[in-house]
Amino acid sequence: MASKKNKEINHNNLVTIKPITDNQKLVFNSWKKEQHQFLFGAAGTGKTFISMYLALQSVMDLKSKHDKLVIVDECQNLNFHELDTIITRIGQDSRIIFCGDFDQTDLQRTNEINGLFNFVKILEEMEEFNCTEFTIGDIVRSGFIRSYLINKIKLGIGMD
Repeated sequence: MASKKNKEINHNNLVTIKPITDNQKLVFNSWKKEQHQFLFGAAGTGKTFISMYLALQSVMDLKSKHDKLVIVDECQNLNFHELDTIITRIGQDSRIIFCGDFDQTDLQRTNEINGLFNFVKILEEMEEFNCTEFTIGDIVRSGFIRSYLINKIKLGIGMD
């Protein structure tokens, strides 16, 4: 039985991912400018995918000054206190990316939902953060997802 060698993970093993939409380009450019990210909006737009890619790319960059990267996916399910707790624990040489879709929140109380929007308002005022809203026009996963979301909105379903 032949044994498999473990491959060392480095930049040579990383497939280059290029942004497809204008909003994805904005995220890539702001990441290069050392900005933290808050990415929110429609499903299927690549928010989590590009976050993972940018984080992995940064981790593998030996010249990077950042020794910690935090990705908070599905952040639409966190209330203000939880988001505040996470962000206030980020160290000097760390970067953070929040990803979420406000239309898919599990939060029920108005004050919790408002807290999420208040958190975004704070980040939008910070030059250290890039806040990008992805729309139906940014969907790259499939035309099926785009069609579903367009018809969901047209019928007013799930718009509580």
